[in-house]
Amino acid sequence: MRHEIPFVPIKISIPRATAAELQRGISAAMRVFKDAGVDPHMAADGRIRREAWDTGGLNSTDITDEQLSAATAWENADLAALEAACAGWDADCKPQTANLEILHDPEAQLADRPTAIQRLRKIAGSKKWTKKDEDRIATYAWIIAGDLEGLTARPLVDPITIGANRVEMAPYKGEDATAFLQTFSATVEALIEATELRT
Repeated sequence: MRHEIPFVPIKISIPRATAAELQRGISAAMRVFKDAGVDPHMAADGRIRREAWDTGGLNSTDITDEQLSAATAWENADLAALEAACAGWDADCKPQTANLEILHDPEAQLADRPTAIQRLRKIAGSKKWTKKDEDRIATYAWIIAGDLEGLTARPLVDPITIGANRVEMAPYKGEDATAFLQTFSATVEALIEATELRT
């Protein structure tokens, strides 16, 4: 007998997909979790553990058959979401993934692009970041990248996360963060400008 799968808010990100298509994809992903009898949190954890296991050369014993099955459920849910959301699309328009994720910070993860720009600029202009600020930087950067495909957006988003890390680490290295903050702010503006031109 399968146990009840709790409701877990999830999100998918597919460039150019409409709200209705995205909702269709989310519903398809949740059906996969329900049919597999796997909690989405367990599936996400299994995926992370399997990636670490793969990186370790498949020698680690720190993964169970249950975790491997959960990781497979995550992959199947992502694929189901992609196929459902993109039903009827030309093959060359479909991305490779639905970018499935669990909503652990809906306020940030569900922000629209103008809101993400406003919030990221506010962080960049602040001399002191909270832990919440730090955790949200990459989320806002990816939202700003908008409809750009992952491989196209990554060269624009990576400098944001690298720059943020330099700002965060400066106090621990006894460095003045001012210059790093200026560079970070300039990188944020570069991301906004580049994605304005290309979205």
